[in-house]
Amino acid sequence: MRCCTSQIISGDKLVVGLLVLLCLLAGALGIATAATGQQSTMQVPTQEVTQLVTRYLMDRLPWPKQQVQITNLSLRGDLQVPQGQLTYEMLPRSHHLSPGPVSLTIVVRVDGKPVRRLLASGTINVPTKVVVAAMPLSRDQIITRADVHLEERPLTQVPEGAMTDLQDAVGKRSRRGIGLGTPLQARLLEAPSVIKRGAVVTILAKTPVLSAVVQGQAKEDGAVGEQIRVVNLSSRKEVYGRVIDEHTVRVDF
Repeated sequence: MRCCTSQIISGDKLVVGLLVLLCLLAGALGIATAATGQQSTMQVPTQEVTQLVTRYLMDRLPWPKQQVQITNLSLRGDLQVPQGQLTYEMLPRSHHLSPGPVSLTIVVRVDGKPVRRLLASGTINVPTKVVVAAMPLSRDQIITRADVHLEERPLTQVPEGAMTDLQDAVGKRSRRGIGLGTPLQARLLEAPSVIKRGAVVTILAKTPVLSAVVQGQAKEDGAVGEQIRVVNLSSRKEVYGRVIDEHTVRVDF
């Protein structure tokens, strides 16, 4: 009787031991499976991709590389991909790249097969130096060197026709009042008149074979390079001539 009881207890221990062993094996198998699953994927290296995007944009922009800034560059999408050799294809959303917001699609390939599409977005900045008013300018004011200076602005904030050379502004006259910090454009300025209406001037009359000098009278104000009406004081004939300087008008026949 005691012998039988001992065998039953030993049998129960054997069963319990087998169950524990099976649980341990199952747990180990689960851990191994999870580890295998973790090793089957990897993350797209964001820093590497953003560098590739920056290089891609820089190579396609018309401005010198040292003048361009790519800012606020970010990636959106699922960055987890299967293990393998990564390659990327850039698909710009617009064939015309210009300063301001920019975005493009990145096709991520693993061992040559497309597995993900990511969206890269950022901002293209192209700072440029423009001539701006260093102080408020009144209408008909003659611009001096002290009235203007060069200031760096993003190209997106620079109006069309803005001047980039100080000498293009100095000596010109403002057509209207101009506020402090306003970029100067050709349409805001004009050459000052060097000949006033009624002034006696020298008319330099030229033909392909001869030239003559006569006295005339200006019928309107004129700046250097402008065409104005003048009257030949000898013949009283009115002609158009180009202002050469404050005393001379040239007439070509």
